[in-house]
Amino acid sequence: VLAARALLRTHLPPLWRASRAVLLVVGGAAHVVPARAGAGAGEAVKALVAHHPLIELLGRTTLYLHLLVPLTAVLPGRATSRIVRDVLYTQRVGPIYLSYFLMRLKAERLPRDERDVLWERQHEWGAAKCGITIEEMGGFLRKVGQVMGTSSHMVPEPYIRLFAKTMDNNQPIFFRKIRRLIEKELPRGVKLSDVFSEISFLPAATASIAQVHFGALREDGTEVAIKVQLGVRDMMIGDVDNLCMTARLLRATGMDAGMDLETIMRAYKDVLPEEFDFRVEARTLSEAAARFAAHGLSERVAVPEVVGSVSSESLLVMRRMRGTKLLDVLNEAHRTGVVPECPPEVSACHGGAGWAGFFETIFSAWGHMVLVDGAFHTDPHPGNLMLLPDGRLGLLDFGQLKRIERSQRLFLCRLVLAMAAEDFETVAQEVRNEGELVLENPTTEALVMVAYTFFDTRWTPIADINFMDAKNSIFASNKMLKTSQDGFFVVRVSFLLRGLLSTCGVRASMVQTWAPIARRVLVAEGVPVPSVLAERARRYLTRTYLILTGRSPWEEKGRLARSLGLEAAAQPELRRAAMLGIEAGSGDGEDGAEDE
Repeated sequence: VLAARALLRTHLPPLWRASRAVLLVVGGAAHVVPARAGAGAGEAVKALVAHHPLIELLGRTTLYLHLLVPLTAVLPGRATSRIVRDVLYTQRVGPIYLSYFLMRLKAERLPRDERDVLWERQHEWGAAKCGITIEEMGGFLRKVGQVMGTSSHMVPEPYIRLFAKTMDNNQPIFFRKIRRLIEKELPRGVKLSDVFSEISFLPAATASIAQVHFGALREDGTEVAIKVQLGVRDMMIGDVDNLCMTARLLRATGMDAGMDLETIMRAYKDVLPEEFDFRVEARTLSEAAARFAAHGLSERVAVPEVVGSVSSESLLVMRRMRGTKLLDVLNEAHRTGVVPECPPEVSACHGGAGWAGFFETIFSAWGHMVLVDGAFHTDPHPGNLMLLPDGRLGLLDFGQLKRIERSQRLFLCRLVLAMAAEDFETVAQEVRNEGELVLENPTTEALVMVAYTFFDTRWTPIADINFMDAKNSIFASNKMLKTSQDGFFVVRVSFLLRGLLSTCGVRASMVQTWAPIARRVLVAEGVPVPSVLAERARRYLTRTYLILTGRSPWEEKGRLARSLGLEAAAQPELRRAAMLGIEAGSGDGEDGAEDE
């Protein structure tokens, strides 16, 4: 059977992909039946199996296939290990997929209150299963967990608690293997002790593709961080392929909540090759330091300094940065149940405004990287953000870098200016003209709401809608037919930062910080832009209209609710709050509005 699967992979890729999809479904049937039936919510599953004996038969066949997996351990070749991982993936993910599919069928027949309770139990069970899968398989699945761990507005609470643990707690690799990997990258005949006078046995951090150890150079005693590649490139690419297959299956069965998940996975696959070449990251770090200095940010932002004489394709040696990771601050706050307090030195370094000033610096750094440089750090999760002793923001891990073309930068600049001015018609028109974000029903109100949700950090009525609830997700009745691979990472940055803002108790608009940067870029390119006075006048007129009427200027006869397919969007309070950038039910609109 394994030989046949290897033949399908090599010579008949379409049939190979189909076989994996079938295994995902029937593998789920084999495992979800006993798992869910024992939890008291398995009546629907039992009924399904009773009426469809073929599912049970195929599921048992899949179990027998899994019994063959240990036999492949004695067989040589990368193809064999890839097959083993593919089969294990179907065994782990299949039950989760099928359970959610059956739960959706059951929930559709229930009133909203009962449905919410049922989904809450389902998410508790699903989160536990996902935790086991990530812990056992690691690889790119752990990186997905890191992204979702800061998406508090988009993912149910059980998943937030689970994924928060994946930020910086990968299973460490034994030092004896790390030693061999380092010495492999050193010149022939050079030993580890010839280069480093000391090196920690315990890792400082273990990520998806690399492990970091602290040490000191023998030459001058410089304290360094040693980043060692773990040699998991094929495994990571295979994981992305499996996730792409899962995304296609979710789209085919209506379980993708209208999201273009396959394009998102392809976007990750595009940036993976450079992430495995540390020479690229070394150049990026040097360029980033020079650019931050040119933008006047070096007094507030710092990046590690590369020790070039030692670094190579799979080994990166950097001057050690001492400080506290933002992740540790947030974890401590979560443990005590209070909003984290901004350290005094951090507040002083960033204008004396506490966390608001700190995030203003983050917005400015990413605004210059995206709009001016066209190359930006795509992974601003709290494990990569450090609070240095002098209060500066330390940016770690530039391995996942995204480069965007000039045309994409100019589009984002025009969109940012229109969003900052709250010129909704222009926002919708820019999205239509770009053609990279296509909705099934591309009304002005739907495009505007998606633009503010995807490219800004302010609260919107759809920013906290759970897309895992296929009945009430953002695109439940207005599917996303196409999304941009290039633009996805900008969207990811905004979602990560929105989650961090929420955790730190800060409400701020990223496009307001980006607007002056975008204006300078467009002026330098010779593109006509409205004056600052006209932009502010339009924004104040819009907000005055909203306050006086209590309604959205683009909403007519409930078109907003129909276009978005959301029950919550029909509430006037949420419609009004959406464009004022305030939280629903927060009271006076002036408190939540951006302060000029």
